[in-house]
Amino acid sequence: MQDGPAGGSNLQVAVGAPDGGPGPERIRAFLAETMRHLQRDVSDNFTAG
Repeated sequence: MQDGPAGGSNLQVAVGAPDGGPGPERIRAFLAETMRHLQRDVSDNFTAG
């Protein structure tokens, strides 16, 4: 975790999967969906009245 611009943060994550587990494309898709949800949740919290 590092401080980012405008009071944000940058997070670096390493992900691994066991042999026979999901492939790289499925892992990327899961992480992309997770980040979309996180972005929405953070945005909702900062714009709530």
